[in-house]
Amino acid sequence: EPEPEPEPEPEPEPELEPMSEPVPEPTWGKIEVSGKKASQKLYRRHSGRPGGMKIEKFETLRDRIPERIIEQAVKGMLPHNSLGRQQFKKLKVYKGSEHPHDAQNPVLLNS
Repeated sequence: EPEPEPEPEPEPEPELEPMSEPVPEPTWGKIEVSGKKASQKLYRRHSGRPGGMKIEKFETLRDRIPERIIEQAVKGMLPHNSLGRQQFKKLKVYKGSEHPHDAQNPVLLNS
């Protein structure tokens, strides 16, 4: 009696498996925007407490935490579901060109 053939393993679906390695995303000093966005664009966050809404202008956030501007811009481009939340956890943004991912040998794009 011949043995039944084993079922083939399913193909991996890359859209369901977020990137395994975090990708360093460089920030370029002062982030510039066009028009009046620097004085009019607002970034909101909430502490979770009653009355805990914090509103900050682009100018002050750029001086304080420029990485957060990049993070929020990328987060807005990701899918707004559990897959997007998993992908966002993998994003690493660093101020300047120094980061702990030297083994990846990144290449500057403006070379």
